[in-house]
Amino acid sequence: MKESDFFSTGTIECKRGTAVFSNDNYTFSFLNALSKKPNVYDREKAFTLSLPDDGFLKGVTHDGHDIAIYCGSPEKFGTPEIPSYYKIRTSTYIVQCGNQASCDWSHFEAIEFRGGTLNDLFTFSASTLANCPKSIESNTDFRCLSGTISTPYGNIKVTIGKIPHEHRGPDEYSFSNRTVYLQLLFSKSIKLNEIFHHIENVNKLIFFLTSHKNIIFDEMYLLKWHDECCQVFDDAQIFQEPSVTPVQKTPWHNLCFDELNDVVFSLLQLIYSNIPNNPFCFMDFLPSSPQDVGRMSTDIIHSIVTCLECELARVKMSNSTPDNKSATYLAESDKLSSLIKELKKTICSFEEENGPFPRKTHDTLMGVFKHLTLADADKFYLTYEKYIDILRLLFFDTSSIPNREDIENLVIHRNRTTHGTQQILDKRLCETAFYLIGLIYCMILHSLGVDDTQLKKLCQKHFLSE
Repeated sequence: MKESDFFSTGTIECKRGTAVFSNDNYTFSFLNALSKKPNVYDREKAFTLSLPDDGFLKGVTHDGHDIAIYCGSPEKFGTPEIPSYYKIRTSTYIVQCGNQASCDWSHFEAIEFRGGTLNDLFTFSASTLANCPKSIESNTDFRCLSGTISTPYGNIKVTIGKIPHEHRGPDEYSFSNRTVYLQLLFSKSIKLNEIFHHIENVNKLIFFLTSHKNIIFDEMYLLKWHDECCQVFDDAQIFQEPSVTPVQKTPWHNLCFDELNDVVFSLLQLIYSNIPNNPFCFMDFLPSSPQDVGRMSTDIIHSIVTCLECELARVKMSNSTPDNKSATYLAESDKLSSLIKELKKTICSFEEENGPFPRKTHDTLMGVFKHLTLADADKFYLTYEKYIDILRLLFFDTSSIPNREDIENLVIHRNRTTHGTQQILDKRLCETAFYLIGLIYCMILHSLGVDDTQLKKLCQKHFLSE
């Protein structure tokens, strides 16, 4: 995100004195106007920076806009008396949109993301418009997708659409709606230091849709509710340091909003969920730069396997009726659970007949069953074989699609390296790992309502290959 055009300098009122600051590429330099000469320096006028509980230093730019500079945890932030110069490197600062009155930093009703990578997440092709659900509202020049999700922060109304742009000149007129926006409208106000969790969750959604982490937004705003107009308005703009090289993918190689429709809200709700084994907490395998695309390492394999384990555990914990792709895996899991119950009964019967084991030994015997599950390789393959035909469409080269032995070898590699044994990656392990990334995507999308026909169409976009 480009730097703010609002300001380059400003002031912050401190407990003692006033700090003057300047900004250069997210580095804030704070200056004391006092001279360092002993016969001129007045210690009582030297300033000391102190950080509020929300982690933001508050000030005013020289052209009148309030500003909040994120400095981290108040417990870890502290500066001594500053006689001349102090520098802070931040990832985030927020500037008030207007400059006629003081900004109220205590609450906000919405966050809106605009442009950047979002612009490559809409197709609005004729085929997708023909099958739009009722949740898509449309008129001649504008369409939006809207839904409400339940989160630990209360209900959030999510709106995704395009901002119309009109340009009039003496000899020309043009109209476009290229800029895509995503708005989160909260059922209860959020505080300033709560914005990061919402930004992170929207980032995770865009990571998933683009299969990249190096995304960017052109603009981000904090919005407040206007009672008279019954709508929100831009109150402050968020500036966050962008990725060095943002991802460049066309809509034809991304998972787009108008293709997924209401599944977008299911994805975002899953991301917000505090459930155990949330796969979105372990997607460290997505590339963070163009140089990382197609790269594989032992650490990435660890992340892939962990994420797949979490997704399988989530499917198992789900209360929904098993579908045709998870039924075999769940049936085998239930069979193992039945066996464990019988084994526990056998131990209890043995102790009744022969006397109990010492308490610690008894606890150890029962503890063996507590975390006993199907072997990872078996769990993976029981699900993987249900998606093979769909996964063939996701990758360009399917001449050597992984088999059961390949998956077993990948799990062995993960287990050995976890316990400190040095292992060498080979081409087959790497190919298998990429197919398991595809499996994670297919499982998540399928579990949230994408049927086989639509899943095949999405995989034909080869969204993991760019």
